[in-house]
Amino acid sequence: MKTKGKRKRSAFPKVIATLMILIVIGLVIWLGYIIYQGIETVTAEADKIAALNMTEDTVEEKTYSTGEFAVVEKTMKSYMLQYSETLKEATTLLADNTFSDMLLADNIQADGPAFSNSRTYIEDKRKRCEQLFAEIEERMTEDRILQALTDAGIGDSFTDKLYAKLYRHLMLDIVKPSCMYSLTSCNNVKQEMLNQLDEKVKMLDFLSMNQEYWKLEDGKLIFENAELTQQYNTLTQETTGGGTQKQG
Repeated sequence: MKTKGKRKRSAFPKVIATLMILIVIGLVIWLGYIIYQGIETVTAEADKIAALNMTEDTVEEKTYSTGEFAVVEKTMKSYMLQYSETLKEATTLLADNTFSDMLLADNIQADGPAFSNSRTYIEDKRKRCEQLFAEIEERMTEDRILQALTDAGIGDSFTDKLYAKLYRHLMLDIVKPSCMYSLTSCNNVKQEMLNQLDEKVKMLDFLSMNQEYWKLEDGKLIFENAELTQQYNTLTQETTGGGTQKQG
């Protein structure tokens, strides 16, 4: 009987050890599942962002992940939301009535022949255009993209580096190639907008320099001779929304 008791007591630690091992294995599996779910969730959100048109669509701000994965997701969404809002402002900078109606009779009558208000408007728009596209170009750089996660509190610990690696993959491999402008495209859009402003200035300069040779009549701009009419119409055709004028 004593021998059997000893055997039972010696088996007890083995049972405890086995249970501990099973618990550890269970925790590892559970932790692995949590990590897998977190990666899957933030990757799905990155794919959603990558499918958006940044000048038309809106980045969803709702967070679907938890823990440090939520920090990665929030940082990614906040970054792209700011990028989208800046891009939208930049690409619609000249989409207002002041710009489109600058050479219509009402504005010519009110602001000509010096066009001081119109010139101030153009210079303000030019400065804002440069500022916005400079910000857009900076937001496209790898350094600025990665700095956002550091600013969100992800540091240099081992686990933080894993989250930083995930963020880097999501932003640089999924989001940026799909929905961020290339530097060339960005510069082309900016230059096109600056060209539109320059064209307006040419029109205003022409009217100011030839102020003695035109008049407004029944809401129409009338020049005194065919040569000036032709010159103005040529300038008008180089701008958007212009129409031909008549000789008086």
